[in-house]
Amino acid sequence: EVGPDGMLWITTGDAVQPAAPQDPTSRAGKVLRAQLDGQPAADNPGGAWDPYVYTIGHRNIQGLAFRPEDGAPFSVEHGTNCDDEINLLRAGANYGWDPVGPGGSYAEGAPMTSPDIAGVQEAVWSSGCPTIAPSGAEFIVDQQWGPWSGALAVAVLKDRQLLLVQLEGDSAVRTRIELDGDVGRLRTVRNGPDGSLWLTADASSGAVVRVVPET
Repeated sequence: EVGPDGMLWITTGDAVQPAAPQDPTSRAGKVLRAQLDGQPAADNPGGAWDPYVYTIGHRNIQGLAFRPEDGAPFSVEHGTNCDDEINLLRAGANYGWDPVGPGGSYAEGAPMTSPDIAGVQEAVWSSGCPTIAPSGAEFIVDQQWGPWSGALAVAVLKDRQLLLVQLEGDSAVRTRIELDGDVGRLRTVRNGPDGSLWLTADASSGAVVRVVPET
């Protein structure tokens, strides 16, 4: 996705490679950032890190969204059995996924944000247990949504809902659920030109759903 900074933002899963998310020279389990000509963004952390790597310690990011008022990037990530996450992305930050188990095995049950990593970046929002499988996300921009204008709208797969998350700075202050179970697994969400939200439903026949705020 092209961000408001004009850079191409790319997310990668951990490829079930236990050491990859914490290895800054690997591109697995990362957020990458590139210029549109394919070269690394000049202000990526760099140094001993792969030049494309912007953040490390991710498991399975499903969506990216940029807050309109300040361009701040947020990621939406799948947990294992617990703790789907929304994260505020900061250059050089470590988001704590470290699935190295006994003998170098892949520890599926590792905490999404390991407490053993110094300076680990805590999630802005977490699902707790069980997970809900959030997917694509978009900040609501139209004022007709009232107090929910500016909230992060998150499409949800497993719980088949549209989750609205109101953020203040780097904290989630309240949530609201729309379309709970009504239209199937929701994959993406986008602002429409008329202020509505347009969603894609992941089902055998598929669907595009238009949502307007309650009056």
